[in-house]
Formats: sequence, structure tokens, C-alpha cells
Amino acid sequence: MKACEKLNIDISNIYPVIIGKTESAKTEWNASVGYHISTLRNYAWKFLISSGIYEEMFEDDKYFTRSIGKYEKNSHESPMRNLDEAYVDIHYPNGIMRLYYQHNRHVLFFRDPNYGKNMEKPQDPGPCNSGCENGSFYNLGTLYPCSHCMEIQRYKLKLKDWEQSTGGETCWQLLL
Repeated sequence: MKACEKLNIDISNIYPVIIGKTESAKTEWNASVGYHISTLRNYAWKFLISSGIYEEMFEDDKYFTRSIGKYEKNSHESPMRNLDEAYVDIHYPNGIMRLYYQHNRHVLFFRDPNYGKNMEKPQDPGPCNSGCENGSFYNLGTLYPCSHCMEIQRYKLKLKDWEQSTGGETCWQLLL
């Protein structure tokens, strides 16, 4: 799964794991308006790290989780309509985290039961011949990353994950 993609799992059939709890409201006004989405994103990162779910991810998935935004889906267009039921789902490669806008609620994580299963060996993109300088292009004083060099980096991360999950053996070696 690439960053900003929706993880297509049916969370109604998955029992969630409670990975934390948000803080109580400090004032009546805070309780009436709930959390802002940026605060929920900070909570998500904190609970992802502290629960160990981040460490369970493959190296390639960790790289994109750190670097690029995740897919998010709000339960309501405006969380202020019904604060008790309003939540945001943040999609990670190994599951979906649900955070409620209301204070003092449990943070739920729905694990993808198929995460890491049937991983295919990645295809080598080959050497970079785009003329970049150490993975970057300079244009009018601005530094741009080389997309092919990024693919090589992803290939190395995916290959490491594949070797770790299969022990570096191919199907033919397992049959012999």
C-alpha cells in the first residue's frame, strides 16, 4: 500500500485493539468543541509509536509512514454536528486507527489480518542513468529528488522486508 491510499479492509468484521486514550477536556469549552484534526494527528503518531504498531511495520512501510501523509476519512463533514459519534480513520499499511473528536475516548486500531502475507519479491528497477547527482537534480537553485533513485531506495527496503519474511528463499528453494 502506498501512502495516501485507502486500506480496503472491512473493519466491521475486525475486533479493534485499544492502543490508548485521549486526554480529558481542560475546560467546558474544550469539551464542547472537541479535538482539532491536527491534534488528533499528533495523538495518532504518539499512539502508533508507544503501542509498538509502528515497529511491526515493514521497513518500506515505515519509510512512507514517516515521510508522506496517510489516507484519512472523517465520519462527518463537520465533526461539530454530533461530537459523540464523530471520528477520523487514519489508514496505515498494517491497519486503520480510529480517533474520536470527543475528549477522553479510547483510540482504536483495526489490524489488517492479511498484512505481510503472500509478499512478492520486488522487481529490481536497474541502475539510475538519469544524470542526477547523488539522487538529486538542481534547477535554478532548487533541489529535486530523482524519482528513479527513490525507486531504487524503495526496492532495497522492499527486498530487505521480503528476505526477512521469507528467509531469502524462493518458492523453488522451499520445495527442494
